[in-house]
Amino acid sequence: MTGVACRLAGESQEWTTGAPIKLLRVLNMKMRSFIAPGEVPEVQVDVAPPESDIAKSKLVARLDGRTVATARAEFGHRREES
Repeated sequence: MTGVACRLAGESQEWTTGAPIKLLRVLNMKMRSFIAPGEVPEVQVDVAPPESDIAKSKLVARLDGRTVATARAEFGHRREES
């Protein structure tokens, strides 16, 4: 889910720099149900336009209409450590 969200966040024309967008952190990740091998959940990704060079997203995975995983993620330009 974070890979799809990162790609979508990177497509925004509102970034102040053209540097590659990276996953900065994942928050509130919850696995609500086991996803068996071979099961393919429906994934919903909502990405807000970046504010202060951080784009926030909401991630949801569903199987047969029931929510099996949720998370929030933040994307942006990884700052170099000094």
